[in-house]
Amino acid sequence: MTINKGGIDMEHFLPMRVLVVTVSFVAACNSGSQAPVQEAKKESPPVQEGKQESAPAPAPITAPTQAAAPAAPAATPRKPPKETPEEARKQLEALGVQYDEKTFFQTATDGNAAAVEHFVTAGMDPNMKDGDKWTPLMHAAEKGHTTVIQALLDGGADANAKDSENNTALTWAANEGHVDATKALIAGGADVNIRNKSGTTPLTRAVLYKRDAVAAVLRQAGAIDPRRE
Repeated sequence: MTINKGGIDMEHFLPMRVLVVTVSFVAACNSGSQAPVQEAKKESPPVQEGKQESAPAPAPITAPTQAAAPAAPAATPRKPPKETPEEARKQLEALGVQYDEKTFFQTATDGNAAAVEHFVTAGMDPNMKDGDKWTPLMHAAEKGHTTVIQALLDGGADANAKDSENNTALTWAANEGHVDATKALIAGGADVNIRNKSGTTPLTRAVLYKRDAVAAVLRQAGAIDPRRE
């Protein structure tokens, strides 16, 4: 045994001291582990559900407003008139021709090209239709009045206007075998393959009535016989 100056057995004292320190350390660890962890649960703050703004109600579906059918545009002359409307009316008076629709149709049917030209310049609509839905151009085409056809086309007549059966001026010119009238109408924009309600084309009429010269003109312009399609 080793005794120091104070009379203490140092050999026994050192192990005891180590033991006390060890026990104290273990106790401290145990107490630390039992203590509640001070790390507060950081509770996630409640997710504040934002006010879910309700989607705007869809706009009610409304049927598109059907616009009123536009009025038929006035005929546009292809060539500038040679006189003013006032001068044209005076010319009709000088010829003893009354300015009205009935007389206009009659002059086209009769082949009076000068009067027709005055009528159109004075303001008569070249695309007006009679009770059978015929235009002045159809009457002129059926009769083969090429100069009247040209005057009407120059005044803005529609070469593809249709009657009640969807026949056009070209149909009637071909039907009657008028070669020059047929050429004038084609030059004026007539559709050579237009069909009426029964499916007949100008070429069909020409072939049916053996208008060979007209049929040749129509074929040269691109007409196709629907019976051979």
